[in-house]
Amino acid sequence: MDEIKLSLIIDNPARPIAFESRFPALLDLAGTMPGLLRIETARVFPSNDGSPAPAHRTVDLYFASYEAARRATATPEATTFFDRLRGTGGTFTRLLSHVETHGKTTEPTADGDMRAPQMA
Repeated sequence: MDEIKLSLIIDNPARPIAFESRFPALLDLAGTMPGLLRIETARVFPSNDGSPAPAHRTVDLYFASYEAARRATATPEATTFFDRLRGTGGTFTRLLSHVETHGKTTEPTADGDMRAPQMA
C-alpha cells in the first residue's frame, strides 16, 4: 500500500520536561487531522560518543495519498496542532515523503525485542 508520511523532526527543546508534559496533548491534536491513518513517534538516542542527541523526537503522520496529506495540513485542525507545537518553544523540520518499503521488516518477539521475520 502506498502511503505518504509527514515527518516532524523536533529539535532539542530548552525545557525537555515541560515539552514532554505537553506532548500527549499535542498527539491528541494531531489525531484530529482528517484523513490521518496513524501516528508513530520516537525519542532520539544520544550519540554513541556521548554527545547530545541531534534531535529530541520524531513524529510521523501517515496518510493514504499526497492529496490527503495536503488537504489535512491545510485544515484548522492542522493549524492548531502546528501552532501548539511551535508554542512549546521547540523548533522542528517538516518533511513530506512517499513511503517506500524494501526487503524485510521487523516484528516484535514475545519479549518485545525486534527481529526480522522468518523468510519462507
